Amino acid sequence: MRKFILVLISLMMFGLPFAEAAAPITKEKLQAMFDSMRRNAAWNVDGPLLWGYYFTNSTPEPLKEAAVQLEAMGYRVVDISERPKASSAARW
Repeated sequence: MRKFILVLISLMMFGLPFAEAAAPITKEKLQAMFDSMRRNAAWNVDGPLLWGYYFTNSTPEPLKEAAVQLEAMGYRVVDISERPKASSAARW
Protein backbone atom coordinates (compact mmCIF):
# COMPACT_ATOMS: atom_id res chain seq x y z
CA MET A 1 0.00 0.00 0.00
CA ARG A 2 2.88 2.35 0.78
CA LYS A 3 4.29 1.90 -2.74
CA PHE A 4 0.87 2.71 -4.21
CA ILE A 5 0.64 5.95 -2.25
CA LEU A 6 4.11 6.99 -3.39
CA VAL A 7 3.22 6.26 -7.01
CA LEU A 8 -0.06 8.17 -6.69
CA ILE A 9 1.77 11.16 -5.25
CA SER A 10 4.31 10.97 -8.07
CA LEU A 11 1.55 10.88 -10.67
CA MET A 12 -0.09 13.89 -9.11
CA MET A 13 3.15 15.85 -8.87
CA PHE A 14 4.69 15.00 -12.24
CA GLY A 15 2.13 13.24 -14.41
CA LEU A 16 -0.88 15.49 -14.08
CA PRO A 17 -1.12 19.28 -14.31
CA PHE A 18 -2.02 21.33 -11.25
CA ALA A 19 -5.74 21.74 -10.60
CA GLU A 20 -5.68 25.45 -11.43
CA ALA A 21 -4.81 24.73 -15.06
CA ALA A 22 -6.07 21.18 -15.49
CA ALA A 23 -8.98 20.19 -17.67
CA PRO A 24 -11.17 17.35 -16.43
CA ILE A 25 -9.57 13.97 -17.08
CA THR A 26 -11.34 12.09 -19.83
CA LYS A 27 -12.68 8.58 -19.43
CA GLU A 28 -10.22 7.43 -22.10
CA LYS A 29 -7.22 8.86 -20.20
CA LEU A 30 -8.43 7.32 -16.96
CA GLN A 31 -8.88 3.94 -18.65
CA ALA A 32 -5.38 4.19 -20.12
CA MET A 33 -3.97 5.00 -16.69
CA PHE A 34 -5.60 1.93 -15.14
CA ASP A 35 -4.56 -0.27 -18.09
CA SER A 36 -0.97 0.87 -17.55
CA MET A 37 -1.18 0.17 -13.82
CA ARG A 38 -2.58 -3.32 -14.53
CA ARG A 39 0.44 -4.05 -16.72
CA ASN A 40 3.14 -2.40 -14.62
CA ALA A 41 2.08 -2.04 -10.98
CA ALA A 42 2.86 -4.45 -8.18
CA TRP A 43 -0.66 -4.12 -6.74
CA ASN A 44 -4.13 -5.19 -7.82
CA VAL A 45 -5.93 -2.19 -9.28
CA ASP A 46 -9.14 -4.21 -9.45
CA GLY A 47 -9.23 -4.52 -5.64
CA PRO A 48 -9.82 -1.84 -3.00
CA LEU A 49 -7.79 1.31 -3.65
CA LEU A 50 -7.03 4.32 -1.48
CA TRP A 51 -7.95 7.61 -3.16
CA GLY A 52 -6.86 11.06 -2.07
CA TYR A 53 -8.48 14.37 -2.92
CA TYR A 54 -6.83 17.77 -2.70
CA PHE A 55 -8.57 21.12 -2.53
CA THR A 56 -7.02 24.59 -2.64
CA ASN A 57 -8.24 28.08 -1.91
CA SER A 58 -6.89 31.55 -1.22
CA THR A 59 -8.06 31.35 2.43
CA PRO A 60 -8.52 28.41 4.82
CA GLU A 61 -12.10 29.14 5.95
CA PRO A 62 -13.95 27.53 3.00
CA LEU A 63 -11.68 24.50 3.28
CA LYS A 64 -12.51 24.15 6.98
CA GLU A 65 -16.22 24.31 6.15
CA ALA A 66 -15.78 21.69 3.44
CA ALA A 67 -13.81 19.49 5.86
CA VAL A 68 -16.75 19.44 8.29
CA GLN A 69 -19.14 18.44 5.50
CA LEU A 70 -16.77 15.78 4.10
CA GLU A 71 -16.22 14.25 7.55
CA ALA A 72 -20.00 14.10 8.04
CA MET A 73 -20.13 12.08 4.79
CA GLY A 74 -17.55 9.61 6.11
CA TYR A 75 -14.39 11.02 4.55
CA ARG A 76 -11.21 11.41 6.61
CA VAL A 77 -9.65 14.87 6.44
CA VAL A 78 -5.88 14.59 6.84
CA ASP A 79 -4.73 18.20 6.93
CA ILE A 80 -5.45 21.80 6.05
CA SER A 81 -2.17 23.62 5.68
CA GLU A 82 -0.72 26.69 4.05
CA ARG A 83 1.51 26.36 0.99
CA PRO A 84 3.65 29.52 1.22
CA LYS A 85 5.25 29.05 -2.21
CA ALA A 86 1.94 28.55 -4.04
CA SER A 87 0.10 31.28 -5.94
CA SER A 88 -2.24 33.36 -3.79
CA ALA A 89 -5.29 31.65 -5.38
CA ALA A 90 -4.08 28.24 -4.13
CA ARG A 91 -2.22 29.25 -0.99
CA TRP A 92 -4.31 26.96 1.27
